[in-house]
Amino acid sequence: MNAGDDGWASVSCELNAILLTEPFKFILIKGDANAHYGDVRTAMEICEKVGAKTVALQTDQAEIVRADAKKKEG
Repeated sequence: MNAGDDGWASVSCELNAILLTEPFKFILIKGDANAHYGDVRTAMEICEKVGAKTVALQTDQAEIVRADAKKKEG
């Protein structure tokens, strides 16, 4: 799921609909080196608001390493 153009409201509605049928669904928030802290925090707040029981964060370490290397080059 992505926030997309219609924003966080659609993410909240879709997540709520999923959790109504699967209340113990495992929620995984993925981010890469370009993820903004505020967006990740908003996603976590939405999960809490709609009652998600299990939420985890995942980053792609390879993406982070590549992004750091590009920053050093530039």
